Amino acid sequence: MIFTKHQNLADRIVDYLAYHPYVSLREMRKDIELNTGRISYQAWYKSLRKLLDDGVIVKNNLNYSLNTTWASKLASLSFFVKSNYLNPKVAHSVALPQREKTKKKYKFPDLLTMDMFWGHVAVTLIIKNPGRPFYFYNPHVWFFVAHEFESKAYFESIQFYNVKNYTIVGSRSSIDLWSEKLHPKKSSYYCSPKPLFDHRLYLTVIGDCYIEVKIREQMARQIDDLFKQTLFDSKRESPPDDIKRLFKQKSPCVMTIEKNKEKADKFARKIRRYF
Repeated sequence: MIFTKHQNLADRIVDYLAYHPYVSLREMRKDIELNTGRISYQAWYKSLRKLLDDGVIVKNNLNYSLNTTWASKLASLSFFVKSNYLNPKVAHSVALPQREKTKKKYKFPDLLTMDMFWGHVAVTLIIKNPGRPFYFYNPHVWFFVAHEFESKAYFESIQFYNVKNYTIVGSRSSIDLWSEKLHPKKSSYYCSPKPLFDHRLYLTVIGDCYIEVKIREQMARQIDDLFKQTLFDSKRESPPDDIKRLFKQKSPCVMTIEKNKEKADKFARKIRRYF
């Protein structure tokens, strides 16, 4: 399926043709196999035949393109996906704890899946707590590198609702310093010279809702090492693309959402002291 984590050859062909209309098999092989390694001719012809039979692509004079009829349907689908899921006015349905000092736990197979769900939770909390600021603590801001599209969608939401947010990062690595540029103007962002909490914990508060994401020790150490070793001019350059590979690997994590006014207020006060 297109845009899933594990793409097959047919997915890669469709993705490639979206950017390169009317190309030969030779051109496609050359570019796609740079990332995948060598793929047999049998696999190529099997995938192309399936896409032709399904009406996804067309072939003309030995060159391939997307079928405009299929592309039109995809464009229509993307409109409704954007309207129903990426529009800042949409309140996503997330089960939140309703009674004081009650919790809900969610388990995820990897960090990217967790981060996508976190975005749904964040938008829901913004809508349920109009005008209330967000408070964050992150050992490292890895999600801007790994999930840039989702991060931009989240910032569009908080700008739409005019939400102020305060972020403390427990590191002054090049990547963490670079991440400040992605924040909207109403955001307050500070990179601490030393960690304030356990390097496995990512913490969020809005209103009386306290969110704790706990990742595995091994993954926390890998992130620490990667951020320390990745050096670049954060004012003029962007992080290298190859660091994204770390976040695609399987690494279970847990998100705990707790309704706890006392705990949330204490955390918010601690974060505000830095601004």
